[in-house]
Amino acid sequence: MKSLIYSEFERLWRRKWFWLMVLCTPLLACSTGVYFLRMMKVPVEVLSLNFVVTGLRENLFLVCNIAVAALAAAVYTEEFRSGQLRLLFMRRFTRGQIFWSKLLVLNATILFLLIVFAVSSQVIVEVWTLSYDVSDAGLSGSQGLQMLKYYGWALASLLAICSFYCFVAMYSKSVTYAIGVC
Repeated sequence: MKSLIYSEFERLWRRKWFWLMVLCTPLLACSTGVYFLRMMKVPVEVLSLNFVVTGLRENLFLVCNIAVAALAAAVYTEEFRSGQLRLLFMRRFTRGQIFWSKLLVLNATILFLLIVFAVSSQVIVEVWTLSYDVSDAGLSGSQGLQMLKYYGWALASLLAICSFYCFVAMYSKSVTYAIGVC
């Protein structure tokens, strides 16, 4: 089972579109910050106190769900369509092991992308602190606990919707159809 999970990680992380998604995550955090500063005209002193949570809250329901749908569709549908999965079935792995390894890899990838988003948001807050001379921008204990709580709930939400997207992707004939249905 370990070799199957390692193989799934290697297969996913070898794709260029996945690394493009990882590189776009800091850009998403930066564009969200610019949106709040310029368009919403939120003062930087207020925004820097809670931007790590506010940035995710703004992007969770649309952007994150689209990214999860694309991940699930590509991981499940692409291999069924191209015939690569038949090669896995000829080995010693059962269908259940293949399904659970793919789901585990997707869940770990979602966690990785959330961590990248949180670190990117915190780096943006630090840049604001230096650029705008904001003195009180550090995370206090209650703010850090709120951030962990919100990111935990966001992870649980994304894992739940990922399970549904995997169900849809397994019965889809193409990646485009799976993303469209999701």
